[in-house]
Amino acid sequence: STRWDQDNLLGMCFYCHIFWSHREPAEFTLWVQEQMGMKAFRELRKRAETIKQWTLPELEVYEKVYSDKVKEFELAGKP
Repeated sequence: STRWDQDNLLGMCFYCHIFWSHREPAEFTLWVQEQMGMKAFRELRKRAETIKQWTLPELEVYEKVYSDKVKEFELAGKP
């Protein structure tokens, strides 16, 4: 249910994603809690544990939002 949630978004290189978050999940979770704060972490986790059936209109909105964000980064010269 949080796959498309911006609160669940972390920019990470491949190495950190695979070799840190997956191999050291407890350490990674503590780091995320520090970055987000416990209240936001708990709220995100609660949403993540809730089953969500996405509708096509909801996904179309996310597609537009994220496409626009990619364009903003491209215009700003960021990868």
